[in-house]
Amino acid sequence: MPARPDGGAPNPRLVTVSAGARPLAQLGLVPAGAYDTGPLESALDARDLARANAFRRKRRREEFVVSRWLLTRLQVHGPTSLSHCDHWIAAAATPWKAIGVDVESRLPRQREAVAERLGWQDLAPERHLQAWTLWEAWRKLENGSVLDSPDLPYALVLREAEGLFGAPRNVAGAWWFSLALDGAVLSGVVRD
Repeated sequence: MPARPDGGAPNPRLVTVSAGARPLAQLGLVPAGAYDTGPLESALDARDLARANAFRRKRRREEFVVSRWLLTRLQVHGPTSLSHCDHWIAAAATPWKAIGVDVESRLPRQREAVAERLGWQDLAPERHLQAWTLWEAWRKLENGSVLDSPDLPYALVLREAEGLFGAPRNVAGAWWFSLALDGAVLSGVVRD
């Protein structure tokens, strides 16, 4: 969804993720694409604008500007998380203590080695993309690396993974969720 021909900003898809009546997070999503970032740059502070101008690759600069602009569209204030892939740009905010989100349209390189290391042996291959987004979202929440060894919370959430598309679930003291998007999967985890 490139910027509108009249120069207006893209129209983000805003999604509120709730556990029953309890809001967990608000997500802002726009399809990745070629954007006229000029109209969006006014939403950036001086520091973010300087960072945007430091990018050499046009596509990476657009992703940066659009993701920061998306944060300004969210009505929830608190911790944030950003992600992008070939198909989507996502921003998330929570009123809780912490959030991690990840959106992916393809699996990591060396899929078989990653699947073995992260314990995906019992998952159907079509669940691997979701398992990968859950892992990346969890590592973001924990300020870790995707190269970390898997832990018990991640092992437990893999057992619940398929049900996360229906509603968030509390697993190991955190709320986990997944969304199927056109050509991609977004997963998130929120800690209160």
